[in-house]
Amino acid sequence: MWLDTPFKQKMSLAEFDKWTNTLDGDVIPEYVAGYATTKLSTTYASVIGVRLGAMLGFYVIPQEIGYLTGAAGGYRVGDGRFVPDIAYISKERQPQLGKEIWNPVPPDLAIEIIAYPDMPHEHTFLRRKVVSYLNFGVIVWIVDTDDKTIDIYQRGEEVRTLTINDTLEAETLFPNFRLKLADIFA
Repeated sequence: MWLDTPFKQKMSLAEFDKWTNTLDGDVIPEYVAGYATTKLSTTYASVIGVRLGAMLGFYVIPQEIGYLTGAAGGYRVGDGRFVPDIAYISKERQPQLGKEIWNPVPPDLAIEIIAYPDMPHEHTFLRRKVVSYLNFGVIVWIVDTDDKTIDIYQRGEEVRTLTINDTLEAETLFPNFRLKLADIFA
C-alpha cells in the first residue's frame, strides 16, 4: 500500500505497519487517528528545530539524564505512531533505548514544530496528536514558526503560550533550564 498524496490516507494500523516496512528511509511516516501521513518540513522549521534541540542537548547530555531524539525518532503512543520533531525520554523511564522503529515507551516531552501554518491538515493532526500525547502523560510543546510562540501542554493544566519575549522553563523535566525564546527564533 502506498500513499496517494504526501499528506494522508486512511488505513488500519496493520496496513500502516506493513507499509512502513516498504519505505526507503526518505519518507517520515506517522499514523494519527486512523490515517497514515508523511511528515513534511521547511528549511526554517528545521533551523528552529536544530536550535532548540541543540540548546536542550547542552542541558540533557552533560547531566546524562536521558535521550533526545530528532525528526526521525518514532514513538508508539497508544494506537498512534508519532514522530515528534524533537523528543526527550528520561533514563529513569527507559534506561536503554531499543532498536525498534517505533519506541514502545512514549517520550516524556514531545516537541512539534509547525512548518506549514496555513495547511489545515497539519493543525488537525497536531490536535489529535496532542490529545494522544496527553492521555499518555507526555508534555507537549507546539512551536509556531510564524507567530514565534511555544504552546505548552501538560495534562491537568491550562495551555501556556510563550512569546518571543518570554523565557522557556521546564522545571518538572529540566530543573534550572532557562531558554529565551528570542534565542530560538533569532
